[in-house]
Amino acid sequence: SFLLRPNNRLERMLQQTRTMIGYRHPIIGVQVRRGDSCSHSSSSPVRPGCQGVEAYVARAREMAALYGVGRVFVATDDDTVVAAFRAVGEWEVNVLPVDRSVFESSLFIEYRLKLNYTDVHAVTASTMLDLFLLAEADYLVAGFGSHFGRVAFELSVGNKGYVPPYASVDYPYCFHFLEQRRIGPFPPQFC
Repeated sequence: SFLLRPNNRLERMLQQTRTMIGYRHPIIGVQVRRGDSCSHSSSSPVRPGCQGVEAYVARAREMAALYGVGRVFVATDDDTVVAAFRAVGEWEVNVLPVDRSVFESSLFIEYRLKLNYTDVHAVTASTMLDLFLLAEADYLVAGFGSHFGRVAFELSVGNKGYVPPYASVDYPYCFHFLEQRRIGPFPPQFC
């Protein structure tokens, strides 16, 4: 992709991570954001609410059945999401081996990083690894109400040169989820 690509150091980290977690193609990338995002969406009239992990599992199951895929990469800030995907038992589940407790807070991660409440380097590394591994996946399940989910999708399209199969658990794709559009016969809504 022209706008964002890994430097040599990050590419080495990606290769080491792929080997360590068994990341192989074909694979479905699944991004499930919890933590600060969910606590703030409940108090906002425009932020999308967090979908239950069941919505992500359902979309991943549909893709797995449709394309014959037996492997998922789960990018998440919540260990219970990882456990839920592993409990399904239908596919091999790949995840980054990180301490997800650093993400447990109602305070936005950006503020916690600025206040040195958490390790900037560890959060940055796991974020970049998750982002590039999601973009590399052959299929994507995410919430497009999440900037992270949309960026992973956009990088995937840019790197591949085509739109890969994808599913959003909340909004249809648009460059910004606060844009109001008519979708089919429905009145204008945030897309």
